[in-house]
Amino acid sequence: MRKPFIRNILLAVTLTYGMLACNQRQQEVSPQPNVVLSKANIVTDLDQDMADFAQALAKSLESADLRNFVKQEAAKRFDGDYDILFGKASSAKIAGKSFRQYIEANLPTNKQRTTNKEVLIDRILSQNPLLNIAVPVHLHNWKTGVYTPKVAVLPEGYDDRTTSHIKAFDASGKAYWIDAQNEPDEPVIVVGWNERLKTSGQYQQYLQSNKRLIALCEEEMKRKTPYYTMPNGRESFYIIEPCDGGGLGGGGGSTGGSGPTGGDPNPGCYRSIDKVERLNGMYFTKAGLNYYEGWPAGAPEVDVRIFVGDIAHNFTKEKEVRFYDNLEPRKRKDIKDKWWNPGNKSLFMWDEDKVGQVFLAHFVEDDQQIKILNREIPIPIKFIPFVNVTVTIKIDSRDEEIGYMIVDQCAAPPDTKDGRASYNVNQYFSFSLSR
Repeated sequence: MRKPFIRNILLAVTLTYGMLACNQRQQEVSPQPNVVLSKANIVTDLDQDMADFAQALAKSLESADLRNFVKQEAAKRFDGDYDILFGKASSAKIAGKSFRQYIEANLPTNKQRTTNKEVLIDRILSQNPLLNIAVPVHLHNWKTGVYTPKVAVLPEGYDDRTTSHIKAFDASGKAYWIDAQNEPDEPVIVVGWNERLKTSGQYQQYLQSNKRLIALCEEEMKRKTPYYTMPNGRESFYIIEPCDGGGLGGGGGSTGGSGPTGGDPNPGCYRSIDKVERLNGMYFTKAGLNYYEGWPAGAPEVDVRIFVGDIAHNFTKEKEVRFYDNLEPRKRKDIKDKWWNPGNKSLFMWDEDKVGQVFLAHFVEDDQQIKILNREIPIPIKFIPFVNVTVTIKIDSRDEEIGYMIVDQCAAPPDTKDGRASYNVNQYFSFSLSR
């Protein structure tokens, strides 16, 4: 049953709101064109330990058996990317030796701080339990019988946008600076930290944020066991698999009063009401992909948050109705200068009497870090005209905000990208919705 009172309020301000509806481009976060690039230098003690680890791995790759192992393990894509979690794989046997033993045998011995090789690896894992080994590019072209790749390291100061070069080592242990902005033509192994596993706290926070949205998925996820637990039991880490539990609750039945022939109860508006809104495409330009997720970090992980007006507060407050964590393509090239469908992800049931005529879509490229800090992003919005609301979004300090768009129900998408009606958040990133 429609709510005439709320609907009449919204219709009464349609003319006043029309200019915004027809020109709904809303982008306040614009990448800075002039970025000062610098090398990712080895600065901290942890940086040096990880560089020693990367050099030892590079030397270990003289073994064809180990090269085959690294390729096969990365190809399993346990987290959706070509990653190997060292803590999980360290005991794997390769030609009679464990993965860890290969590394320990090649660690440097001429430094006082690395004399005890077991201590060095344990020291890394105590500070960086998500020590990660990745083959972010050209894995399937890697001929392990004839090619030994360099091994690069990502120090704590690595930044997708500002890092020009990263340090890498060859099988002899020789160090190089390799281009971090332009993808190489051959496979490179990268030692860093895993961006896709979540701590117990992050996992529980994700469950809580989706509690009111995805009941069935939540119950299934509660029974999920951690992918990896630190040997000392201090922390467990989980893989979050995005669930799709339908739209906003309360919209399961067909609306009444539409008559036997049906018809759009909201004529003249571009988007149909009382249907589930779905995210069916994301697009990075080549420059944008490099800007938000450099090739050493693999494929991008995009977080999506959807906010609507809260009728319980007369649209003076927002209501978060969907959060998708780490939507990621299989490969970088799957989303580079092309549309990638994340799986027709449901966002909410668009009933304007319940959620208003506009919604806010916010996008973040999720970058994990060893030391977790937070920052807040305030976004002004009017879910109904003349009522100012500030939506405050909390993200990790290392996450890179892509931007946001305010989508109006009655306005067509303001942009096109490769022939598709789209919402261009900025010059680097676009998304599309089902209609």
